[in-house]
This record gives sequence, structure tokens and C-alpha cells, in this order.
Amino acid sequence: MLVFQCHAKPVTAVAYHPNGRELLCGGAGGIRTWCLAAGEVRAEWAALPGGIGEFTFAPDGTAVVVCGGQGKIDLRRWPDGAVLQRYDPTEIRPAADDPRERDDAPTLRRTIHHVTFSYAHRIAVGAHSPSLNGPARVYLWKVDAPPVRRHLWDHADAVGSVALAPGGRWVASASKIEGRVVIGDAATGDRVTTWQPPGPVGVVRFVDDARLLAAVGDNVVCFDVSAGRVVWTLRGHRDYVTSMTIAPDGRTLVTASADETVGVWSIPDRKLVRQFPWAVNLDARNGVAVAPDGCTAAAAGRDGGVLVWDLDPTT
Repeated sequence: MLVFQCHAKPVTAVAYHPNGRELLCGGAGGIRTWCLAAGEVRAEWAALPGGIGEFTFAPDGTAVVVCGGQGKIDLRRWPDGAVLQRYDPTEIRPAADDPRERDDAPTLRRTIHHVTFSYAHRIAVGAHSPSLNGPARVYLWKVDAPPVRRHLWDHADAVGSVALAPGGRWVASASKIEGRVVIGDAATGDRVTTWQPPGPVGVVRFVDDARLLAAVGDNVVCFDVSAGRVVWTLRGHRDYVTSMTIAPDGRTLVTASADETVGVWSIPDRKLVRQFPWAVNLDARNGVAVAPDGCTAAAAGRDGGVLVWDLDPTT
């Protein structure tokens, strides 16, 4: 295991470059790129307002999308971090053909949270809540010209996580307090199903276009979108799950928990295969990442460090 001291402040997002040899980590203290083999910082980039929520690389590795804590979205060049394009949700107009839309751009300022981006489909999803725990609206932005914003649905309280299915068809959002998960069609904005887990939901992630994972308290629950039911549950943490990610092959799940451990799970076997201590950042929804080759993983720490380890304990 290796620990990279990325910042003096907590790290909120980590991502591997497609080549698997470099790591991007960021938070309120800025963004740094690391060469894993040398253990050295290669470049430092300025952060977005509100910190960093998520990184999404272009498949060829020449650019990366940086989602900020206030909803700003940058397309940046790799490896120097130059801003190629910036999207501001408050400047993207609503879809004119949808009667559910209204021009509420003034109220969106500084209140966009938990933005996620699909590079392949050029769409982003985020939640708008004027107050900390107040009602929230879920929006989808199409960022290709002309950019357009579509209102999807509402939650009775603040949204804690949003997710896009790999194929770009489904959108999911989960509210913090009531724990309700809504899954809908990204193209039409129509709800497909609403699921009420047995507890508050911390984070949601799609395994594929058919299955959604939700961190419900200290468990991870798999929900089958088509069948509309829970198909299995993973148990092993002693406190709520704060972050999770799925390996590119869809067979390994990595979780971080408030019990100050990181878990590695086999999805086909539905069991915990490895667990070890790490002071995770409790506010990092995208605080764990798996390398493209599935050999190593990384986890953000609340002290500004990033832990990198081999997923196969025998290597």
C-alpha cells in the first residue's frame, strides 16, 4: 500500500487516467496529478468554486471533465489542466418543449450539488436545493450545442447522490432523509420506478443498465430496475457507506465507510473479500476509484492523503 499526500485539506474526488499510470485527486485545496510509479506530483491545477465533486476522463485520455461543488463543469486538457470549455448550469436555458420547465436560473446559483457527467453521451445530472435539507429538483443538462436544461423530478428533501447508467438511458437520484430513490428515463425525463429502501441512502451507482447499487446505511443493496425489486444485499461495514465505485469489468465493488475502513467486494459471489482501516473522507461521494486494468484502487482521505493498494492481496 502507498499513501500520497495530495493536499493539506480533505480530498473529495479521485480518478485514474485511462493509461492506469497516473492519478488525479482534488478537493478544496486544488487538483493534483500524480505519477504512481515515481510517487511524484506531475502538475497542479486550480480548483473550481465549491471544491471538486467528480472527475470523468475522455476515453483517449486527452481531456477530463471536472465537476465542481457548485455545479460548474470544466472540460480540461490533459496533462496541463488548461480549461477548454466551461459549462455553467445557471446559464443553460430550459427546454422549451416541456411544460414542466420554468426559467429558474436565478435560484440555481450556488445551489447545484452532486453533479455527475457522462462523457460518451455529453449529459450531466445534478440536484438543486436552495437550503441544506429542503426540497430538491433534479435536472439534466445536455452540454452539446445548443446546451439545454431539462427538469426531471422533485424530492421532498435534499438529494445526496445522483447517477447515470453506463448506456446513458437511466438516471437515478436519492434523497438524504426520506431515502427515496427515483429512477427515470434520461431522454424523456419520465419516472420509471420509485424505490423506498429501508433507511437513508448515502450514494447510488449503476452496475450496468439493469442494476442499481445503493448504500443504505452500512449495507449495499442491489436493485433490479426492470423487475422493480431488491435482488441482493451486501453486509460487512459497521457504519454507513460514504462512497463506492465499480471496477470496469463489473465484478469488483470498492466501498469506503464511516467505520474508517475500505471494503473490496466480489459482485458475482456477493461477499466481502478484503477490508482494511483507512480514515476516509466522509464527504467524498466519489472518494474511491479502480484502475482501468482492475489491478489497483485508490481511496481519498480526510487528512488530504490518498491510499493506493493492489486489489489482489497476493501481488
